[in-house]
Amino acid sequence: EADILDAPITADEVQAAIKTTKNGKATGPDGLSAGYYKKFREILALRLADAFNHLR
Repeated sequence: EADILDAPITADEVQAAIKTTKNGKATGPDGLSAGYYKKFREILALRLADAFNHLR
C-alpha cells in the first residue's frame, strides 16, 4: 500500500478524476468550472499532474 501512496500521480489519473466531476457545481477558489476542466483536460492533465507531484 505504501508503494501506491508514494507513486507519482500520472496525467491519466488526473484525466480520469476530471472526467468523474459533475457539471453544474459551484466553482472552486480558482473560479474555473468542472466544464472548463473537462473541455481542456487533455491539455491540463500533464501540467496538473506535474504540479501535484511537486507539492508532495
